[in-house]
Amino acid sequence: MIKKITLVAAIILFAFGVNAQIKLNAGASLVLPMGDFGDAFKTSFGFNVGGKYMLNDKMAVGANIGYVMLQPETKISGVTYSMMPIVGSFTYYLGGEGFKPYAGIDLGYYIIKASGGGISISTSDFGFAPTVGFEYGFSDKLSLDVNAKYHYIMSDPDASSAVGIIIGIAYAL
Repeated sequence: MIKKITLVAAIILFAFGVNAQIKLNAGASLVLPMGDFGDAFKTSFGFNVGGKYMLNDKMAVGANIGYVMLQPETKISGVTYSMMPIVGSFTYYLGGEGFKPYAGIDLGYYIIKASGGGISISTSDFGFAPTVGFEYGFSDKLSLDVNAKYHYIMSDPDASSAVGIIIGIAYAL
């Protein structure tokens, strides 16, 4: 199985090697829970890190991991809440040099955790996040990356949703 994965990765790298570029990104996030999720949690803050492999000038695939310190509507002493999206991504860039708007989608797992008093309870559910944003290039390597995501988490029995706004930087290797 590992040989097959390595072969596929080598073919992809060879096929797109001429335009290959890796971008690393990091940012601060503001998360606004919605619906029932919004009834339980207030606006929260976190961070996001990730990377993208540019397939060509317009398309990229990548991975992101985030961490949000969820702020409950009703505080319980000593209990903390967090959400951690671990997702793969696809991005399509609409612009050229300088200002580059984009649209994309994240797909993966969302881990929501409550901890306190030596006890930790977590759940992981599949979710996705349609994304719109832009990159504004300061140089060939460094750009401002601003985006908004609509997180839809397929939790049981009811789905959860939140809007995330991320402001960060992207660095091209």
